[in-house]
Amino acid sequence: MKLALKKQQEIASAAVGKIDLAPLAALDRTCRDSVNLLRKPLPVYRAGEKEFQIPRYLFVGPKGGAEPIRVGLFAGLHGDEPEGTMALSEFALALERNSDLARNYFLFLYPLLNPAGFEARSRLTADGVNIAHELWKNSSSPEVQQIQSELWMHAFDGIVSLRTDAGASEILIEVGGPIFARHLFGNSLAHAQDILPQAVDSRPETLPRFKGSLFEKPNELIRAAPGVKPRPFEIVITIPGRAPGLQQRTAVALLLQRALADYRNFIAYGANI
Repeated sequence: MKLALKKQQEIASAAVGKIDLAPLAALDRTCRDSVNLLRKPLPVYRAGEKEFQIPRYLFVGPKGGAEPIRVGLFAGLHGDEPEGTMALSEFALALERNSDLARNYFLFLYPLLNPAGFEARSRLTADGVNIAHELWKNSSSPEVQQIQSELWMHAFDGIVSLRTDAGASEILIEVGGPIFARHLFGNSLAHAQDILPQAVDSRPETLPRFKGSLFEKPNELIRAAPGVKPRPFEIVITIPGRAPGLQQRTAVALLLQRALADYRNFIAYGANI
């Protein structure tokens, strides 16, 4: 009996370390034959006795006649929030099926910023670091240093972060950055009921309702360096953990498509004035 119980405990312990990387595996397979989606992981780093690597994917949209808009999309900051990783991975696959959604964009996708925490199902890194709290604070964390390097080197026009609220049943959208971006996305996303029926239907069985919010300070997650100019737009999408997985991913994909389309149209309109 004791041997059987010990075996069950070993199996349960091993299962904790296993994570569902099927979405990333699907992206890797797609990259092999894609002309738009490229796999370019960040350098390997060590945490304890193990080696880890932050996956990065580049999606080069069709040319739109102007300078490409560079946007960084980040998920998996906390290891106990796999919903953003799933949603961002599926969004990348949606772009592959219809690349015109990313016309005139150069997208940098980071679906798993905290691979060690993800493996341990921990909010923190293997070194016990909350990545968001250490950004731009001279941290020695390898994850923080790599993320900061990406933000600084690529000078994104926009930054999109995905996080999860385990107890929420509504999607929350927060918009920051320049005044024009706050007004642009605040208005367009707040009137997204054409692509998000749940915005006007709050029955429990429907998709989570949309709720808009603006913030004045840089967001709590991935943010550009303090004082950088021009300031990129910043969007945080908080995924409701209480919603079914398919509905989470569908809502996020539609919101991202809407945001990219609105910003591209805004830039094109400004160029023609």
